[in-house]
Amino acid sequence: MRKVKDEFTSYVFSEIVAPIKKANFSVGDSTIYADDLPEETDEGYIGKIEGKVDFYNGSWLKFKELIEFNYNKPLDCLDMDRPFYKYNYHGPDNKIRIAYHCRPREHRYKNLDSFPHHKHIGPKENDFTEGNKDVKIKDILKEIEDVLE
Repeated sequence: MRKVKDEFTSYVFSEIVAPIKKANFSVGDSTIYADDLPEETDEGYIGKIEGKVDFYNGSWLKFKELIEFNYNKPLDCLDMDRPFYKYNYHGPDNKIRIAYHCRPREHRYKNLDSFPHHKHIGPKENDFTEGNKDVKIKDILKEIEDVLE
């Protein structure tokens, strides 16, 4: 269990906190909530991270990720997976401008080559293009930086 907590904490700081700290276009303190200890499941452990980053122009990013850890006996290591993530970038008018989602249970996107990963552009739920696999917060922060410049 200690190894799971260490891996989860390492992920939170390297993949979430560090990219947000490097974002020179955010204002104030970002709000980040992470499970103190990943929850045990039948397959392993799952931890949740969520938060909000405010930007100088009044826009903001809200995000959530689920991280799964499973013990790989043959390799004697932990396998990590992100079965769910959601990054919603809202403009100053509170409307969603860009959203990246990984939602395996969203059957309406099964026809996409990148399923369950997809990207929404615009405020309507059906405005989307195919997303990239394994989009992380650093990727959408870069995209937001390009929009803000």
